[in-house]
Amino acid sequence: CHALKLDASDVEFMGHNHLGMALANSVAAMMHGSGGIVCSFGGIGQRGGIAPTEQMLIHLGGHFGVESDLVAVNRIFDMLRMCDVPIASNHPLWGDQALTRCLAPHGNAYSTTNDLGGPFDTVKLLDLPERLEIWRQSGAPGLIHLIRSAIPDAELSCEDEAVVAIGAWLEDKEVERVCWED
Repeated sequence: CHALKLDASDVEFMGHNHLGMALANSVAAMMHGSGGIVCSFGGIGQRGGIAPTEQMLIHLGGHFGVESDLVAVNRIFDMLRMCDVPIASNHPLWGDQALTRCLAPHGNAYSTTNDLGGPFDTVKLLDLPERLEIWRQSGAPGLIHLIRSAIPDAELSCEDEAVVAIGAWLEDKEVERVCWED
């Protein structure tokens, strides 16, 4: 910009995601006053994709206090899915598995924490339901937490006959993942 005698606001930035840096570089360009950032929904774009608009909106809020209606973004992703546009299941925030918390074997921490590991209350922010899963290695504490997510008043312990029996069944059947379905 300096050699061309341009102000940062005269420059538009479009970062490709070949090396996984499109979002980081787009945020850096925004922080340095870029006049525009080219983005797409779901990071869809040429070859490696470009920075996702929905994630840039979150950074705009965090860095500049710009409020965005992220619930409206849900409708855009629903529309993309209806048009058979593939959205990676692990795409942050809007992928099919993005709000799935797989309860790993971390002892009894399940009963004290209820977050998805993000910097904010993702479920509240997006107005989407959280989904809990356990896997074979989640153990009795994970199974109890999963049951309590559907039956909050369930009085269970790791030694309860039902918990032990369900855990043994999961192990015997080699069920990879289990979740509550609506």
